[in-house]
Amino acid sequence: MGCCASSPPVQAYYEVTGELVQFDYPKQHFPKKELDYVSAHDLTRFQPHDECYVISSIWHAAWIEFATKTSPKVPSSINNEILLEEHQDILRKGLKHKKDYRPISKAVWQYLFRLYGGGPVIIFKGKKLQEPIIPFN
Repeated sequence: MGCCASSPPVQAYYEVTGELVQFDYPKQHFPKKELDYVSAHDLTRFQPHDECYVISSIWHAAWIEFATKTSPKVPSSINNEILLEEHQDILRKGLKHKKDYRPISKAVWQYLFRLYGGGPVIIFKGKKLQEPIIPFN
């Protein structure tokens, strides 16, 4: 399943429910607006039954630098492939919360996906990577 730098970002994915989610990407980004939305809609605590989405810590750090205007560089599409075993749709063993990934709410995932595209989509219950679901992308 390896990813090439020249691959176009994913513009659609299927939720676990089978719902197709697709977006057209904006040509311009507004760091403060993005940061305000994410700050207002991200969850700091997840309950064991909550549906969470995963975002790579590397991508998240690049986005934070852009959103806080530490860097003028707009991040590329979300890259969660680094969280997966090479050429497989299974998570790498030994992933660490905060070091490798960050759980985010569905609202934040959909917002960032709408702006940046990418993937793959990784969903799980609670804050720990237990029983992850990687929907068809």
